[in-house]
Amino acid sequence: MGFEPDKRDPSDLDRSPLATASHQSARRSAKTQRLLRGLCSAFMVGLLLVIGIALFSSVLAQGPRSPHLLANNLPGSESGDLMMVQHHSEWSIAASEELVIESVASCYNSSYRRLEGVAGQSVEDRFDLEEAVFVTPPNPDGATLVDLGLFIMQVTRVDPIDSTYEIEAYLDLVWCDPRLTFDPTEAGTDKEVFLEEDAALKLSRVWWPDITIVNEAESRHPENQILTVFPNGTVDYEEKFNAVLEANYDLHKFPFDRQTLYLEIESFAWSSDFLVFHEEENKIGFGTEFEIPEWDTQAVSTHIGSKREIRDRSPFSEFSMEIEVARRSGYYIFKIIIPLVLIVGCSWSVFWMIGDGLADRMSVSLTGVLTVVAYQFLISEDLPRTSIMTLMDGILLVSFIFMILTIFENVVVNVLYLREQEKLATKIDRTCAYAFPSVYGLSLILLTIIYLWIW
Repeated sequence: MGFEPDKRDPSDLDRSPLATASHQSARRSAKTQRLLRGLCSAFMVGLLLVIGIALFSSVLAQGPRSPHLLANNLPGSESGDLMMVQHHSEWSIAASEELVIESVASCYNSSYRRLEGVAGQSVEDRFDLEEAVFVTPPNPDGATLVDLGLFIMQVTRVDPIDSTYEIEAYLDLVWCDPRLTFDPTEAGTDKEVFLEEDAALKLSRVWWPDITIVNEAESRHPENQILTVFPNGTVDYEEKFNAVLEANYDLHKFPFDRQTLYLEIESFAWSSDFLVFHEEENKIGFGTEFEIPEWDTQAVSTHIGSKREIRDRSPFSEFSMEIEVARRSGYYIFKIIIPLVLIVGCSWSVFWMIGDGLADRMSVSLTGVLTVVAYQFLISEDLPRTSIMTLMDGILLVSFIFMILTIFENVVVNVLYLREQEKLATKIDRTCAYAFPSVYGLSLILLTIIYLWIW
């Protein structure tokens, strides 16, 4: 019986408890280094991706800011011309005689035939009647021309969630009614001025355009009213009001969307056979400090046309204004999108955790998922409640999908380690470490292109 040498590894024969502890410490150190490298790589990829998307989206969202420019569509003016709007105090507050002379709807420029039976009645007698005096338009031979001015002080609220927006504005109407002429010498004044409730009361007793805002969501609330009657029968009505108006918001491109806020004014009672609106350049515009919170004004246009209502067989003269605005997307980029992408990037650190158990890898991935869920609840108040699939919804959905795929990858790699297929598991980790950020970035870019250019 011969001597058989010891076939064990010499390193195993010389391994002491101290050497074993040193070896385990080295393994832990290597594990920690891999984890740190993974975190750093994930952060760098995510950060570069976020910076690229943010710059790309910001460029798309930028546009010329022109809150003081008004596109004229007035008769006799070239389409597309721009003008600086004028402040309300330049044309409206005083209701002077010069204003009436300049208005094409004043009695200086309109010659209506006076109706029989009202010439001998004084202004005081007519206004003291409890019943309405004139319920027919002042022009018996055609449509009464009404000069309309609309000066928007500010848009106080834009609410895509409720499909409304709120404005504070001045309304100015000028028309001619020869039945209201009076002798200034006998009256002791060169004009009759009525304020607030008295103005509303006088309007209820004479003919007036009876205007309404077609797309109002709530009844407009006049804050101040002035009714001025001039000796020649020219009537000037001014009103400061607040109104909540309806708007059709297209939120597919949210938060890089552009919207059109529209306002439509027409007479409730008188069709275009009896009343026709006219607008003048110096009576339509915005305040010098006009600005919409969270939005940039891109363009403004006005138009007077004819619109037929279902309630009547005849068309109605209608004044319309459209304000094109673009959302300031910086808040959503830096408060929502960038943190979201960084959280997704952190979850990819598991691809560098080679040799770790499923519990360690799953804890990192699930922590990322729960963080995104909590973050979504936190920002839900800032997102529109709509069934439309917006760009922001697409970004959130893609982020969730990639985080769920990361969890599945953890399970697959763990199964391979249990089957002692470490090389294949390591290869899958290495592939996913570069494939996930690349595909995620391309998905976001493709999603942005589809929503902003193709849709």
